[in-house]
Amino acid sequence: MIPLDLSESLQLGHVEMNFPSLTLEHAITELPRAMPHAQNLNLSACMTLKVFYLPEGVTKFSHLKYLQLRLYLSDQDNLLSLASFLKVAPLLEDLDIHFLHHSFPLNDYEKLSIRSLPLCRHDHLKRVLITGFHGARGEIELAAHVADNSTRLEALVIDPVTRDVDRNMLTLTPEGRAMFWDLARENAKKYLARRVVQGARFDVL
Repeated sequence: MIPLDLSESLQLGHVEMNFPSLTLEHAITELPRAMPHAQNLNLSACMTLKVFYLPEGVTKFSHLKYLQLRLYLSDQDNLLSLASFLKVAPLLEDLDIHFLHHSFPLNDYEKLSIRSLPLCRHDHLKRVLITGFHGARGEIELAAHVADNSTRLEALVIDPVTRDVDRNMLTLTPEGRAMFWDLARENAKKYLARRVVQGARFDVL
């Protein structure tokens, strides 16, 4: 566990944090206690997504309106657990998720089902941007959860291109990168377009 000095963070409204190693459980249970008044949070981390059960009565980000996550993930099959951030930020309006890892688009030959969580409405969430979306199962599941539960969503934007240099992509030819991103775009449209609330904008870049 990473120790946090709470003495000067309690009143912060805008917070930027960078962790070389962080578990999802620690992020969900400790960060809200460290900065309960945060309205904007930029969190960059190499994160482990170990399955855990969100305890009842957990401290929440009671003022958080904007959350940016820049994540390199070691367990890409459990991306759906990132939905826990929405449960501890009930007033969240804007969510940016930048995936910095390399994953492979889900294909029909794998015959993998799309998993889901119980319905949990996020009534304040209006805008969601996901970059580095490669169309993998976990990425689809997380985006689908957001779309299914955000009744006031105004825009969901999906971008297959990572915001940082993807060194795995550098080994591909320009044609190979284009084909890879096209597969990611196809998965976004196939699995997400019908889930977005009527009237909301759905863009795949």
